[in-house]
Order: sequence, then C-alpha cells, then structure tokens
Amino acid sequence: LGLIPGRVKAVPAVGADGKSHRIPHIGWSALTLPAARADWSDSLLADVAIASPAYFVHSFAPVPTHESDRLADAFYDGARICAAAQRGHLMGCQFHPERSALAGLAMLTRFLKM
Repeated sequence: LGLIPGRVKAVPAVGADGKSHRIPHIGWSALTLPAARADWSDSLLADVAIASPAYFVHSFAPVPTHESDRLADAFYDGARICAAAQRGHLMGCQFHPERSALAGLAMLTRFLKM
C-alpha cells in the first residue's frame, strides 16, 4: 500500500550459515528489539517482553526503507526478518498474534486499549 516506505521480499531461502531451510517459515521465533529502537513504549508491543516468542507462518516479509520503521525483528536460522513495523500511529506485524500465546494476548489487549 506504500504506507510504510519499503519493499516486501521473500523470506531468505538460506540461513546465516548458507544452508537452505524450509519455506514457508513456520514456527516460533523470539521478538527482538532492532538497534534503531530504544524500546517498545507507545506501540502495540509496549506490554510484550523482549525475546518473547511469536508464531510465524510466512514466505514473505516487509523490509522497511528506514531502520527507524522497524518495531521488532525475528531471526530465522540467523536471517533477520522484520517481525513488526511502525510509522507514527500505523503499526503492523508479520507474526500471528492470535497464535502467539502471552505475547499475542498482550499485543491484542494493548490494541483494544488504544
């Protein structure tokens, strides 16, 4: 939609070690704080602990143009994937909050309070 500058790209077919891995990426990965962010305050992830697991089922992921638009990252066999993006009040996630246990519940609760 062009609301957050960037591209949508296929999840890398190989991990950081150069070995191929299963696509789509299905399973649990920890949500990490990108280097360009100090914290998750004032976002959907404000009540989610860093390194909380989230459930992914995807073959493609956003790649924001600006690092500051990355809200959370995840790593799939060492390959960095944008797990959530935010630009102002526009936020979206790549993982499935409805399947992401406590992290997903915290995110959805925060959404309802916004």
